[in-house]
Amino acid sequence: MAAKLDLAEAFGTDAKSAAEPASVVSADESALRGLLVAPTTPGLCNRADRDKFAMADLGRQLDRNADPSFKYWVLFEGELLVQSWSGLVDSVRTGRPRSRSGETEIIATPRCAIRRKSLAGSTPRWLI
Repeated sequence: MAAKLDLAEAFGTDAKSAAEPASVVSADESALRGLLVAPTTPGLCNRADRDKFAMADLGRQLDRNADPSFKYWVLFEGELLVQSWSGLVDSVRTGRPRSRSGETEIIATPRCAIRRKSLAGSTPRWLI
């Protein structure tokens, strides 16, 4: 979410209240303040005080201009995970595998999304 909202670019290197980046990224200030608490756990940002947050070194790598920048990798992997985890609650409740679309099934694991594609007349192949 931080990468998608361009929070690293909006924060830069300074600690800011949620109001400042909220106006830059077109987000609701209160919702952004609540969201900013989550990335403090993995060390993407730090809480400078009650109302101010700053991007940590790791979080600054979500800036498209950082060296190195992991922004586009995070966006790509995030989209794969969203797709792969959709339907998980229904699968857990019913015991049935996630519905399949054509010959491709996306299976979610905690560490990655694995796509299994069955090729006509051959054994299924696993792609990571």
